[in-house]
Amino acid sequence: MNMLSPPNHVRRHPHSPPARLTRTEQSYLFAYLVSLIVCLSPLKAAAYLTPFLAIFIFVLLSQKIKPGLRFGIMVFFAITLVLLNAVNRDGFVLHSGLYTIITYGSFLFIAAIPIRTVGSPRLFERMIPWIKRVVVLEAILGITQWLYNFITKGGFYPFMGDVVDGTIAPGMGSVGALSHQMLTINLVFLLLGLLYWQRLNLNVTLIFAMGLITLVLASVMHVLIFLVLALLGSIFLFMAKGSIKKPALIILVVVGGIGLLTFLLYPTQVSHIYMYGGRFMSVRIPKAVIAVESVTVLPEEYPAMPIVGLGPGQFTSRAALIGTGMYYQNINVELPSGMSKAFREYVLHKWLAVREMESAGSTWKPFSSWISFYTEFGAIATIILILWLRKFLRRVIKAAWGIHYRQGLIVATGTLFLFLLGMQENYWEVTQAIFPGLMLLKVLTGLVLYKREQPISLK
Repeated sequence: MNMLSPPNHVRRHPHSPPARLTRTEQSYLFAYLVSLIVCLSPLKAAAYLTPFLAIFIFVLLSQKIKPGLRFGIMVFFAITLVLLNAVNRDGFVLHSGLYTIITYGSFLFIAAIPIRTVGSPRLFERMIPWIKRVVVLEAILGITQWLYNFITKGGFYPFMGDVVDGTIAPGMGSVGALSHQMLTINLVFLLLGLLYWQRLNLNVTLIFAMGLITLVLASVMHVLIFLVLALLGSIFLFMAKGSIKKPALIILVVVGGIGLLTFLLYPTQVSHIYMYGGRFMSVRIPKAVIAVESVTVLPEEYPAMPIVGLGPGQFTSRAALIGTGMYYQNINVELPSGMSKAFREYVLHKWLAVREMESAGSTWKPFSSWISFYTEFGAIATIILILWLRKFLRRVIKAAWGIHYRQGLIVATGTLFLFLLGMQENYWEVTQAIFPGLMLLKVLTGLVLYKREQPISLK
């Protein structure tokens, strides 16, 4: 049987009408489309509220109260945890702790929605046309932004990928503020959705190629590297269970295409990978320094930190940065400001120094999701997270072996990609970057875990 096409018993006539969605599936689809619109818009700060808006939309339209209650209970326990920290820890910055509930809101939404209810072939079938439209739109605008700067600047120049911001910053010049990083991360999840779906016919292949070209033109090196590593890592995990299959070979071709295009277009940035890697290993950049200090110096001053952490929002997290009052400098809303003693002593001067550097990217910044999670929640929570990841991947591999081999590869890749992103920046707290991707990944995971067949492609 062709591993790239769905089993014969689930095929429908290509001209038959799409299967009718349940109320729950319609609600999830609408919430997903809203998340795409907000997260791929210039409304960066507003994107943090998207998970809360999504759960409201889902509960209102589906008329199912249980997901809303789960979400509310998790928020209640999170607030309780923050308040307990505030009572029992001297110098705890309360507003920064509360900000973590907002910055980690993506995961609250994902945990609140039962996976069985959204792991539906009908739902995925309705998502695909929108995914294709979004990829085409972002690709056309992103490629146009790149070509405009190529023409107006008199040819190719290093770091011109910074102008590929898509609809997040629809102008023709670079605006910074992680715009092209946000675009590329969203594109990765959208392209994984296309790669998951049915066989790559001409229509899907052309759209996939447009998205892949845009991804490479944006030249966010850590996103490309993590995507390649996630693809290779998922293949390795599946190979550990048995021999390599045809879908894995196709993914290897995609990996090779990404690598070749990136090297041909951006040899300077590729060479910087080795330079930054060497500096990190020799602890000569702030991110490496803070990582080493978090396991050597910090525990001496805060003995409980390695076990239970410094508390949510108290060290290097996005919530802690926002809590200083210095993160968002161009908004007119006056936010409370403050920082913990640990932040002031170990993070502040490093962060401000990097902000003064014109060419310093996220590799230099003294924070990442893994560092933030460990330092703020401790080793116990970090170990639990790693064990959960291991258990989840084993479950996906077991469920996917056979007719869902390729689909399992995609789910494993998306999961590994998300966790690898946490090594670079506080991406786990950046709703604009990960929330639509998490919503899509939840649907794909449900399809694999419950062995539900994927639908035939639409004309």
